[in-house]
Parts: sequence; structure tokens; C-alpha cells
Amino acid sequence: MSTQIKHVFIKKFKTTIRSPSIFFSIMLPIIFIVIGVIIALEAFPVVPNDQKTTIINTWSRYYTWSTFMCLAFAFNTASYCGSLVKEREISFKYLSYVMGMKKPAYWIGTILFDLLQFCLPFSIIFLVIGCFPSDQNAAFVASFGWLALTLIVFSFSFLPFTYLWSFAFDKAASAFRFYPFLVYFGFFVIPEIPMFFWPDSPAIIYVLPIVSPLLSLNACMLSKQMLGSENYNLISVISNTYDIQFFTQPAIWYPLIILLAQAIIFFVLVLVLDNLKFNLNDRMDLDS
Repeated sequence: MSTQIKHVFIKKFKTTIRSPSIFFSIMLPIIFIVIGVIIALEAFPVVPNDQKTTIINTWSRYYTWSTFMCLAFAFNTASYCGSLVKEREISFKYLSYVMGMKKPAYWIGTILFDLLQFCLPFSIIFLVIGCFPSDQNAAFVASFGWLALTLIVFSFSFLPFTYLWSFAFDKAASAFRFYPFLVYFGFFVIPEIPMFFWPDSPAIIYVLPIVSPLLSLNACMLSKQMLGSENYNLISVISNTYDIQFFTQPAIWYPLIILLAQAIIFFVLVLVLDNLKFNLNDRMDLDS
């Protein structure tokens, strides 16, 4: 099976490197994340001698970063979803199956290549921030370890989530157009609305990350480990003193475990649905 995985990986590499989507896949996340960082730093600065405003701005910065990261990944993975639909349109995947390609080999090769593409943009961002440290990006540097762990685990969850949605489209053009908006608004913006009305509710804290990988990523970004223990404790003090409630995650481990569980569940569902679709639909088409 390792030979088949290698074949799928090389095929996707050759196809992608010749496609304009490679620029889209790499540059779009970088552009969105950089814009988010700039907006967060400019709109929510540290205010000397004003602890209340500084803590509110600290939470707002992390939430802004999280929002733009989710926006970047929702639009970035449209190319992954669209390419899978395109392969189904031209019957490449199913002809491969007929010729002996094992389904797990196809999907393992696919996710390995997509992981490489997915991790490249924020690896570049980490490298740039690490090479040019400053007081403004000190918050990023302080949480590099947690941020890297979060994004790696998130990628293992979000990619199979994207693969699942590829089964919902019949045309690649439709996937490119509608998938980003469907996922960003349907699985991030709209479900998180209750967070602003009941931010300290245990139901919101523990149920929201289960809804989608994007909400799990948001929970990680607003966790005690990412915000820092001092900021997290000050947020609690500010909340009690001024009756201002913030959504925070007591521990990053919970959303990380949810992401790992989602990764396993989504990948298994991809294999099951792919097997059902091939057996019930595409094999009949190929036989005819």
C-alpha cells in the first residue's frame, strides 16, 4: 500500500504545482492572517495605566486572530474540496479504484499532501515572526508552542472535515464558489453567536467546540494556555469587577482532544461514504 500512497502523493504534487491554485492555497492564508494580526495590533493596543482596557483589548486581539485564521482556512481549503470533486467529475479516483488502488491508500496519500500544503503558510508566518521579533508580536512568540500544536492538530481534523463536504457537491465549480461561505458562516459565525450572550455558560464552553473544527480552534485560541495564566486570571477579575463577561476556555486540552476525536471520526466517515458512493453509484456508471 505504501507504493500506492507514494503514487497518489506524487500525482497530486505534479497536478498542483502546475495549477494556479497553488498560489491560492499558500498565499491566501498568509494574507488573511497577516491582515488579522495588523488589525488586532492596531485596533486593540496595550493601554498603559489602564488595566481594564488592556485586558479587554488582549482578549479582543486573540479573538480577532482566531476569526481571521478561521476565515483563511475556510477559503483556503476550498481548493482541496474542489480538487476532490474535480477528480470525481473526470472519474480519475474511481478508475484508480477499478485498476486496483486501495481506498485507504488514496485518502492517506491525499491527506499527506494536503497537510504539507496546509502547514506551509503558517510555517512561513512563524519563521518570519521568529526572525523579526518585536514588542508587538511578543504575544505570538510567547505562545508559539501552543499555537503550533493547535494548528497541527487542527489540520488533522479540518482536512477530513473538508473531504466530507466534497461528497455534497457534484461540480467542482460549485464547491469553489459555495464551500468557503457555507463552512465559515454555517460552522463558525452563526454557531458562535450564543457565545456573546452566554459566554460563561458551561454548555457553551463544552458544547461549542464539538460543533466544528473551526469552533474548536477558536476555543484553543481563547484558552488559558494561549492567553497566558496572568491574562486569564485578570480577565476573571475584570469580569467580576465590571460585570463584563468573556468567553474563555479553562484548559486548551479539551478542544485539542475534541479536534483529535473529530479527526478520527471524520476520516472514518470519509472512508465509509467513499465506499458507499463507489459501490452504489460510480461502479454502476463504470460498468455501463
